[in-house]
Amino acid sequence: MKHLKSTNASDKDLEQFKSDAQEIVKYLVGMFKDLQFYMFRTMDTEAGMAYAYYPEGALAPIFLYIKWGLKEVKF
Repeated sequence: MKHLKSTNASDKDLEQFKSDAQEIVKYLVGMFKDLQFYMFRTMDTEAGMAYAYYPEGALAPIFLYIKWGLKEVKF
């Protein structure tokens, strides 16, 4: 929330984040026992995390990222 405010996000974006955050937490808590957690090497708690899980019978994981924690980069 602090980061969004520092980027001059609109009130609409802040409200959308609050709404999305509640849904994200419910989803992640619901599948907590199946998740693997990935952090940056610096272990910065303010930085984003990636979450991974293996669907039944899968050989490769599916990674989950929180949209609000990503930064768009154009190539």
